[in-house]
Amino acid sequence: TVVNLECVLTTSTARILKVGPHFKAHPWCAKGLREAGIDLINLANNHIKDFGEAGIEETTRSLRANGIEYFGAGRGLEEAARPASVQLYGTTVAFIGMAESEFSIAGPSSWGANPIDLIQWCNTLSDLRSKGSPVDHIIVLLHAGNEHFQYPNPWLQRLCRFLVDQGASAVICQHSHVAGTYEIYRDGVIVYGQGNFAYGRDREPHSKE
Repeated sequence: TVVNLECVLTTSTARILKVGPHFKAHPWCAKGLREAGIDLINLANNHIKDFGEAGIEETTRSLRANGIEYFGAGRGLEEAARPASVQLYGTTVAFIGMAESEFSIAGPSSWGANPIDLIQWCNTLSDLRSKGSPVDHIIVLLHAGNEHFQYPNPWLQRLCRFLVDQGASAVICQHSHVAGTYEIYRDGVIVYGQGNFAYGRDREPHSKE
């Protein structure tokens, strides 16, 4: 089970200066995620830096302490871009998380989310393909698009199709907070919005779908 965790797990109260709400939960929630059967967590989103670098570091520490792997964020751009590879019934699947550039993006050596960087994307693909054991599928969890809108804007559709052209088996967009459209493009699947599994804000229509 792979999820996007769109908040930090921290006791910090030091909010960063930004537009929009700040999302967090207590670090012991990582135990609940583990007991719920969550195996892998994507941290590439626009809220992962709501409580600064210390908030991200505490989040990753809590996840590791509960045996949950993560990807899509880290200390510096290199770590944030690092994919997570898992073995499923003899098949190797690599997960990569990327987020639009808002308030959460990592710096060269600072904590944050992996940005949408197509040069880095191509370098990551090259690294995956040059490894001794080949990767069978690459899944991109892409935090991009228009919130509360079910359809992709033209830029997002072009980007998702480009990622499939370059070798992604599936591109899953996770920013809209509504169940969106999808398409089969060449040999890939593109989902333009999954809705929410657990969501604390009720004022938006379709937020519980």
